[in-house]
Amino acid sequence: MGQDGTLGRVRFERSGWFLVRTIADNADTFRFASTGPYYVEIGGAKPKRRISKSSARFFLDWVRERAGRVELEDPARRQEVLRHHASAERYWEDLLAKANVE
Repeated sequence: MGQDGTLGRVRFERSGWFLVRTIADNADTFRFASTGPYYVEIGGAKPKRRISKSSARFFLDWVRERAGRVELEDPARRQEVLRHHASAERYWEDLLAKANVE
């Protein structure tokens, strides 16, 4: 962390989006959190949102891969955990369908 309290700086030269992901250091389980996208729009008039097909595909594949690694013996607990993965999967599928740049 910097002296001013920031964790880092990001510079954008064109419109696009980013998200923030964090992974906990826990040897017993994989714990993570991810935001949805934050859109950055540069220019006077509201530009068309730039949605990257390859980025949306990356996160869709990542969610599916993580869901496939869920190992819970209790069926109710497994279903509860996978419900969140399914929600994220639908989100990234929708964003991929709206993608307008490679």
